[in-house]
Formats: sequence, C-alpha cells, structure tokens
Amino acid sequence: MTFDIRYVDGEEGERVAAAQAAAISALLNWVAHRDATPTTEQGSAGRATEEGRAA
Repeated sequence: MTFDIRYVDGEEGERVAAAQAAAISALLNWVAHRDATPTTEQGSAGRATEEGRAA
C-alpha cells in the first residue's frame, strides 16, 4: 500500500475536510449498526476470554 501526503488549504482544503468527515461518519455509522455476531466462517477464533487472551 502506498499513499501521498498533500497539504491543501482554502476551498480545496474545505472540500477534502468535508469528504473526510463524511467518510468517518459513514464508518462510525456502519460500526454502530453492523451485525456483531460472528459468522460460521469466523467462529470464535477472534474472541477474547475473560483473561483477555484469544480463545
């Protein structure tokens, strides 16, 4: 994965900030409303035990 860092201000900066805010809002909405029940494929491999270690 690669990425470029660009510094922008003015109208372009405002557009970028609005796009980022919308993307973050959509992600947080998805996280809040997704089905947290593991699927058959996932099983319990990612669940932590009471001691905090993976099962």
